Amino acid sequence: MNSAQLTMFSRDGCHLCEDMFEQLTALQQDYDFQINVIDISGDPHLEDQFGQKVPVLTYQDKEICHYYLDVANFKSLMKQSIYE
Repeated sequence: MNSAQLTMFSRDGCHLCEDMFEQLTALQQDYDFQINVIDISGDPHLEDQFGQKVPVLTYQDKEICHYYLDVANFKSLMKQSIYE
């Protein structure tokens, strides 16, 4: 089984981004997933799409949460991804 591939849209110096990344890293002890962090700084398209919402956590182009990690939504996603 492949691990789930999550994407976190972020920017340098964002304390909310750092907090979410730390929480996700801790959850990797219990769940099988990888985190791809994309810095939106300097990319006009990504800044337009995510600029005021970072951090934004997505799975298969679907937003899981933004600003803060929604742990309940995250755990629900992890249970679903096991069966995909």
